[in-house]
Amino acid sequence: MIRPDREIRHIKTHGHLVRDARGKPIRMIGINRDRTREVEAEQERRRLLLELQHADKMDSLGSLAGGVAHDINNVLAAIMGMASVLRDTEPDPGARDRALDAITLACTRGRDVVRSLLDFSRMDLESVGQVDLNIIVMEVIQLLAQTTLSRVQLATDFQEPLGLIQGDAGALSHALINLCVNAVDAMADGGRLVFRTRNLEPRWVQIELEDSGSGMTREVHEKALNPFFTTKPQGKGTGLGLSLVYSTVKAHRGDLDLQSEPGRGTCVRMKFPLARAAGEGPLTPPGGPGAL
Repeated sequence: MIRPDREIRHIKTHGHLVRDARGKPIRMIGINRDRTREVEAEQERRRLLLELQHADKMDSLGSLAGGVAHDINNVLAAIMGMASVLRDTEPDPGARDRALDAITLACTRGRDVVRSLLDFSRMDLESVGQVDLNIIVMEVIQLLAQTTLSRVQLATDFQEPLGLIQGDAGALSHALINLCVNAVDAMADGGRLVFRTRNLEPRWVQIELEDSGSGMTREVHEKALNPFFTTKPQGKGTGLGLSLVYSTVKAHRGDLDLQSEPGRGTCVRMKFPLARAAGEGPLTPPGGPGAL
């Protein structure tokens, strides 16, 4: 039911029809029960169950990816070593250099994939300290200003001062770079990319990236955070970009919300707990676990 104030309520009705001696309906007897809270609780339970299943899958894939990446890294190291030996033994420098350039290029691409796998599989943070997300965003913008971000209009909306979080600046920068690359790829004909930061109550910080790109269909949106899923042409992406972002956010005890519609762009919101003083208890995200 939609109330006059537009609030939706879920009502369960029990009733039966009362008839007279000739079988003619004369009235209804029953009861209406408002079970909105029960419906909302069930929806929240299902959402949390899906989130738990996704987290378990990410943990399993992360362990698998880490092991595979280390093995591949050893193979690439052997290939690179043999390439170095060949540079000193091949009598024809021209043919040697062309062959070794091809080997080096292939190894470099393989190394990038391995690095992505290792970043994805990492469940903890390498270097932890107090981080200002405004500074991280500005560093990423400066790094990509002449390349990736030069193809779109860029806007920032920072809250100052922004609360500090406890985190790994390098991992956060890498996650933001992945988001920037995805956003710009979705704006092939140009567009607008906006960075926003906010302090949230009780003690959380939010960073938001919103683009005016092509957006995602519902089917793509449902799979966007899955490892190795990509809509890019073969050879153009590993499918680990958003998975890496998700893993990084979870490693920082944060939450990620992805909203997108075809033709209306994509908005990624990441929420992180503020750096805590000694003796403080665990934080609960505003709106409940996993909510934004």
